[in-house]
Amino acid sequence: MLSVSVVGQAGAQEPTFVDRLVLDPQETCSGGAPEPGDIVALALRGARGRNYAVAAGNETARLAMRGPATTAYSVFEITDTAVENTVAIHSLGHMKFLSLDSDARVQARAEPQQAVPFIFEETDSGYFRIRLHAHPLWLRMNLNGYLDFRARDAGSATQFCAQPVASD
Repeated sequence: MLSVSVVGQAGAQEPTFVDRLVLDPQETCSGGAPEPGDIVALALRGARGRNYAVAAGNETARLAMRGPATTAYSVFEITDTAVENTVAIHSLGHMKFLSLDSDARVQARAEPQQAVPFIFEETDSGYFRIRLHAHPLWLRMNLNGYLDFRARDAGSATQFCAQPVASD
């Protein structure tokens, strides 16, 4: 389980979720993959805290790597699923779970019972990649920064660093 601590600005009445981000600019990510119950921002490996997954757009809510974590659309809660050793990812900005469209693009549009089960595979130095349960497909970033499950091998998968956000 990733450790979570509250970081706030002195004198602030109630810290926003951005105040509560526990950012690691060196991206050592010693905590590894997040576990159920963790609330995290998903940073792209090597982006040094400047490129986070965001459930962008109100209509499609597609998952993309888009700059710093500055809104609730870049905060995700990891939850258990009914499938053993899998997790679901809940977008706190949309209050929906991640699912796939017909082209394997990731969107924040599902109710809990339609949440797609994922497997987090740890890599070196605390990073992890995300695999689709029951399929040999990994999450990857396309040239436009959107995320989809079209990587057919682990070597082509995008690697992430989970940076914890304190819960209320």
